[in-house]
Amino acid sequence: MNDDDDDDDMMTSSRNRRYMNVNLHYAFFKGNHHTTRNLGLCRTYGSVTAIKCEQYLRERLHEFKLDFETDVIAIISDGASVMTKLGRNLNCIHQLCLAHGLQLAVVDTFYVKKQVNEAQEKHVENENDLNTLCIGTEDDTETDGFQIEQAPTLTVDVETNVKFGHVVEKVRNIVRMFRKWMRMFRK
Repeated sequence: MNDDDDDDDMMTSSRNRRYMNVNLHYAFFKGNHHTTRNLGLCRTYGSVTAIKCEQYLRERLHEFKLDFETDVIAIISDGASVMTKLGRNLNCIHQLCLAHGLQLAVVDTFYVKKQVNEAQEKHVENENDLNTLCIGTEDDTETDGFQIEQAPTLTVDVETNVKFGHVVEKVRNIVRMFRKWMRMFRK
């Protein structure tokens, strides 16, 4: 094993537990063979700073009998500020993966929420008042005077009419940003 690289990503589970995923990429130079191994999730507790993140990473590598100083050449992480600081603190090459930001930009472009004005909000409030149902008999002995109310529903309209000229312009701006970013780091 001559070339090691690891990538990290943070995630939060549905139970609101935070984890850091560690993948190891390594290559054998004889035969140009490249392999990827998932070293698993590291459970993180509390606030995760760059120092804590480095500690979790070193512990996970140590469990697999790997030394960070001698075995890791580069690290790949997302563009979060904690991961960026982690890359600055480490003595290895740090590559930022900006796929998360690109995905968010595409989602924002395709699914634009309509702006709700005050008149529409008042209209929804009036409809909710009309949705209240009173059930009972003439003497209210069977229902003991209870009123059953229908729960108000909240809907958010999403505009699915895509203006492709607008989408293309946003993608071009993102590509320009990446090119500028790459020129900045090549120097």
